[in-house]
Amino acid sequence: MLSTSHTAWPVKKIARTYWRLTEIEATFRVMKSDLGSRPVVHSKGERIEGHLFINVLTYPAAHLMRTKLKASNIHDSWDSLRFGLNQIHRITTVMPKSKHRYLVLKVDQNLRSFMERIVQSLGMRYDPAAIRTKEEVSDKPRDPEKPPHP
Repeated sequence: MLSTSHTAWPVKKIARTYWRLTEIEATFRVMKSDLGSRPVVHSKGERIEGHLFINVLTYPAAHLMRTKLKASNIHDSWDSLRFGLNQIHRITTVMPKSKHRYLVLKVDQNLRSFMERIVQSLGMRYDPAAIRTKEEVSDKPRDPEKPPHP
């Protein structure tokens, strides 16, 4: 049984509002436990404001993720989702080319089908070609008299 002061509201609207409230409460529980937002004790005002600001930003992101995942029939707990997504690994290889130049290769492990489904459910595109990056790095000290080339 639900009790409300909104006597003019139809029963459907009262029920939807109640379910929305339980979703909000669940999201705050997630922020406090699964996302590690608690226990944090601050004594300085700016740190308290920063902590609250992060929580306020986290809520809509977490809610959006939960909604999109549920729409795709993914009902895993945050804990199991986090565990699954933590299985993504990046391998970085640094190969010397000369005394001050290196080739840095970064390769992400291919996503398993579970993770691909989550990425697609969140409206993100998984591009297997984008998991590899290559860049050339130089650690040669610059001559302070010489301006860098444009």
